[in-house]
Amino acid sequence: MSASSCIFCQIISEKVPAHPVYRDERCSAFMEFHPVNPGHVLIVPNRHIERFYESEKSVAGHLMGVARDIYQTIRETSVRCDGANIFLSDGAEAGQDVEHTRLHIAPRFAGDNHKPGFLHSDPASAVPAKLERIAETIRSKISN
Repeated sequence: MSASSCIFCQIISEKVPAHPVYRDERCSAFMEFHPVNPGHVLIVPNRHIERFYESEKSVAGHLMGVARDIYQTIRETSVRCDGANIFLSDGAEAGQDVEHTRLHIAPRFAGDNHKPGFLHSDPASAVPAKLERIAETIRSKISN
């Protein structure tokens, strides 16, 4: 997807209206058009980055820092927010529907009828020997 056809790039360039809550030189945050609950915010890098793993560590860290600040701010408002899901879906297989990386802050509260997290995990994947083999594979390739 090119930046010119990306809905988030169009929002950042103010070609498409949105409901902004924050902006700096590296990222923008605005209300989700299809919120899980009221107060659901998206935080996107201002530069078109399709996949999270393609972002520089400084951008990724900045997005998370801004998410923390916005989450704290939401909790200080009248928006109902007893907890939150802060998440990122990377790739179509993970539910990324627009090829522009973003963090979601979805306020949560008891009785909101939304299911959190990974309720369909595979217990067979939790065998200690298998977990250690996968951990070693990742450790052997990880770079700091």
